[in-house]
Amino acid sequence: MESSTEKSESVELESNELIDLSELMKPLVGVISSASILRIEEIKYHGWKGVRSCGDAKRVKNEVNYAMEDLAKTKIYENRHLRYIRYGHLGGSYVISNSGGGIEPRKCRGNLELKCFIEFQTT
Repeated sequence: MESSTEKSESVELESNELIDLSELMKPLVGVISSASILRIEEIKYHGWKGVRSCGDAKRVKNEVNYAMEDLAKTKIYENRHLRYIRYGHLGGSYVISNSGGGIEPRKCRGNLELKCFIEFQTT
């Protein structure tokens, strides 16, 4: 009888290029002072699971985007009286675990910790 093995991998993420909406708001961006910008930062925790490929670059990128967009949707709704400018992340890390094999089914799991931000115009 074979025993299952579990392997874990932890990876640090660099800060992303901002998802900048200034192209849509060109006339506004030139007149926004830093005093009238509300910046909200929050650490997002997100997990996913599957049979394989939990650590593929494309899968991780999609999960990072999902975490950022989830924060953006929530904060845009909470601050719907303000105009949002941009959102992105400041880096983070993820851990991938693979287990199974032999007579046990294969499975993998990913966990993400990501420092996200969103900026709004207050005036």
